[in-house]
Amino acid sequence: MYTETMAKHRTQLLLEREQHDAISRLAASQDRSISEIVREFVGAGLAAAEQDRRRRLEALEALAEIRRRVEARAGVLREDPIAAAREERSRQLESVVGLGARE
Repeated sequence: MYTETMAKHRTQLLLEREQHDAISRLAASQDRSISEIVREFVGAGLAAAEQDRRRRLEALEALAEIRRRVEARAGVLREDPIAAAREERSRQLESVVGLGARE
């Protein structure tokens, strides 16, 4: 019986000679076609990519939760910390060099 999940699409791809030789040897040793081997590898690669995407998404969600907790506990910093650090450094330099006393 033929179902939609069994439908296949013809695709042409170019492999390096070493890749083709390795896949050919593997297919022959397992008495399978190159197409079967490639489909299996593509399926495994897609599954790994999806698992990696899910792991990254979970990590982002965990970071967002940490951020929410920090914001709830400490509030949200509204100023630009880099600009504030630069201003503080300028004030320190002025006091060390004495630029503030000349005005």
